[in-house]
Amino acid sequence: MDKDATTLILILVSVSWIAGQGDTLACQEDPTGVNYRGNLSQTINGHTCQEWTSQDPQQHDRIPANYPNAGLDDNYCRNPDGEDTAWCYTTDPGIRWELCAVGFLDPRCQATTEPTTSPTTPTPVQSETVTSQTTVGPIQDASPLGLESGAIPDSSLTASSEWDTDHSPSRGRLNIARIGLLRGGWSAKINDLNQWIQVDLLETYNIVGVATQGRQDLAQWVTSFKVACSMNNVIFETVKDLDDADTDIIFPGNSDQNTVVYNRFPVPMTCRYVRLLPSTWNQHISLRMELFGEFLGELQV
Repeated sequence: MDKDATTLILILVSVSWIAGQGDTLACQEDPTGVNYRGNLSQTINGHTCQEWTSQDPQQHDRIPANYPNAGLDDNYCRNPDGEDTAWCYTTDPGIRWELCAVGFLDPRCQATTEPTTSPTTPTPVQSETVTSQTTVGPIQDASPLGLESGAIPDSSLTASSEWDTDHSPSRGRLNIARIGLLRGGWSAKINDLNQWIQVDLLETYNIVGVATQGRQDLAQWVTSFKVACSMNNVIFETVKDLDDADTDIIFPGNSDQNTVVYNRFPVPMTCRYVRLLPSTWNQHISLRMELFGEFLGELQV
């Protein structure tokens, strides 16, 4: 091999390494692909992207007029609405949409990039302490009340806020998984101490405990929380420390996406409405849950 050929190979290797390094840094800075303006027009499974201005075969409202700053050109992968990374509707009538190999899904970035923002962990009020009883298995002496099974209807789940309709409180059911655009958990719109998710049981129950999980499809979970109960959806009573009636219990939450953590109350709470209030969280306020208790009787109207 002559000197010129060797030099050319070294130059090509150097350029390739620099380009790869640059791409990696770019996707570390933009793991969700919000700023991606490349020409990729295939999904991670090889499906062709539908043009954003087209309504065939997928009808949608992600059009340039509604998202003027999202770069919705031709049929390129984009992230106009804050999804996990860039995506597109597909030209396959049987597959509405899929993610693209952009941001954290770019193979060059998966080893070093996570599809989330930096952690946000507010500090609880100092006068409050974690004093709950945490069990390693299901609460054996009470029945799950129907979040996981679906016995509790979607209309009974409400929240202080939701990221969008795909992250609604109806997604906050234990062991629920992502289906299409519907996410694997409830996610609040903002991260602050005013957020909550609530279940209307429609009748009177003795609530003895709660089980929680993180979000199934992203590394987001609640690390500690309070629980409050009400009979009228106006006056709520927070679960208190038995040794200090003025102190709200802050229950330990989750440390990963899918492990179920069970917390038993010191004494059963009699109520119709149960509200879980996140105190601290990893990345973003997102969770799945189940309630445990026993039916006491129909409400007297």
